[in-house]
Amino acid sequence: MDFSPITTLKLKEAFKGTLFDEVENDTDYIKCLFEHGNSAQLFACDSNEKGYSTFISDTSGVGKDKCFIVRNNKHIDVFLWRIDGVLYGKDTKCDCAILTSTQLDFVEFKTNAANSSSEAIRQNYEKACDQLSSTIKDVKRKCGGVNILIEKERSLKAFAVFNRTVPRITAYENNLKRKFLKENKIRLSFENEVNIE
Repeated sequence: MDFSPITTLKLKEAFKGTLFDEVENDTDYIKCLFEHGNSAQLFACDSNEKGYSTFISDTSGVGKDKCFIVRNNKHIDVFLWRIDGVLYGKDTKCDCAILTSTQLDFVEFKTNAANSSSEAIRQNYEKACDQLSSTIKDVKRKCGGVNILIEKERSLKAFAVFNRTVPRITAYENNLKRKFLKENKIRLSFENEVNIE
């Protein structure tokens, strides 16, 4: 397994004083902070049982619409970085990130959002954007502290994944995408899948 997608970003040095301090050798990353996969298709979901995001082998019992699908046709090493509930306290940052040698995709799951009022849906959209933005800014700041310009090292994207039973508000989504791009210099998507290049 190639740990260079993690080590070249100097995440251990950048996140001093966190669970990264417990990493003594590269395999320790998999024990507490990351999961690894290299299948052609990987499924990430927010596990209520575990309290953090995780890879699952199939979507039965969860539903494909509640998963983030990672299409990995080249079978390269893909790491799921557990953020919310592991690296940070619950509900303060986005749920996880998908990390490869070329990409860093931040993911916030709102798959438990109910098909409710327009106002409640808008609040979930706003919260997802806030959590993604907060995480991205923090990662950029901490990596910058160890002389890593994350946006030069990886292609960055942000994904807010909603349960597909929640009505889409396309015009509102488009406004949020423009605002997010302006504030973070990163594209925001409301899709539930990514292709690994």
